[in-house]
Amino acid sequence: MGGGKVRKLTPKGWWVVVLIVGISGFAVYRAKMPQREERTHSEASLLVLGSANWAERATAQAQSSVVNLSIRSYVTVEDFFFNIRKVPREGIGSGVIIDPKGYILTNNHVVKAAEEIIVSLLDGRSFSGKIVGRDPDTDVAVIQIGGTDLPVAKIGDSSQLKKGQFVLAIGNPFGLESTVTLGIISGFERDLQVDEHTRIEHLIQTDAAINPGNSGGPLVDQLGYVIGINTAIIPPAKGQGISFAIPINTAMDIARQLMAYGKVSRPWLGMLLEEVTLSPSWARQLSLPRRLVVVDDMYRNSPAYVSGIQLGDVILEIDGIKVSSVEEAKKTIRQQKVGSTITLSVFRYPDRLTVQVRLGEKPLDVYGI
Repeated sequence: MGGGKVRKLTPKGWWVVVLIVGISGFAVYRAKMPQREERTHSEASLLVLGSANWAERATAQAQSSVVNLSIRSYVTVEDFFFNIRKVPREGIGSGVIIDPKGYILTNNHVVKAAEEIIVSLLDGRSFSGKIVGRDPDTDVAVIQIGGTDLPVAKIGDSSQLKKGQFVLAIGNPFGLESTVTLGIISGFERDLQVDEHTRIEHLIQTDAAINPGNSGGPLVDQLGYVIGINTAIIPPAKGQGISFAIPINTAMDIARQLMAYGKVSRPWLGMLLEEVTLSPSWARQLSLPRRLVVVDDMYRNSPAYVSGIQLGDVILEIDGIKVSSVEEAKKTIRQQKVGSTITLSVFRYPDRLTVQVRLGEKPLDVYGI
């Protein structure tokens, strides 16, 4: 040490050394720690929401994959002189490109009657589209176009959505190309009675504005990921700000089946059911529950028809499971497989019967179970 004196550290000096060593050690520890390569989707969404222009970014991410559908169908009319002719009927809708091969996700009700489909992209290109497959039960359809370098949407996970989460609806309402509206997730698991025989289940409810022409377009999250397919609204005369979208997990599951097979295979009995409520006295006299499910109509040569089911039969049980509503009956049948044989417990006045039915495959555009 050159003969010099060794300086002793004061208490204050010791604290400085400890602090320096501690900081250095922490830095080494941090350097050796495995770092996460990316944030979760939820964390990224929260960070994006903190930005004032998140909606602009989400729109930029999603809108190029949204397409405008021009639909032409033909209806047969008879004029005053009994001449029969076909008259064109025009329609519009939206869709979203989900695959580089040109597959487009949209609504069944948009393309159901289509004989000609023109698909227009945001970049100005137009293509003729063809229907790959339709599923009326979920209101999902897939069409396909040719072309290369197609902008494909990023697909989210609808099971991770939260009530109150911000969303954007993108589509072509009234032919107004690439319109964007803002809203939140208002609810989940909503069921919608579309008409007398059609009920769409497990929908997302949102207050993002959806109008004619929006159908088939995407509902996207804060990152521009598609989390739903816009499908229906409550008419303004009945309520304001109530719109519905098919969860993307459901839509993509159906789309994959349509792309692979051109159809969705579902078990089918071939009968339409009606709910009836008996008076207490009649229920006691017949030894039946008050709430009953009755066969209201049947398709000729359907599995139920061939098995001997008759109009007016009361369906008490399906494979040992009691049913007291049409929805319970539908749910029970949906859990079966095409080609399997089920046992129906039936009341046909004055007898109780057991009927074996071999389930068929549900044809396209038929009602009932």
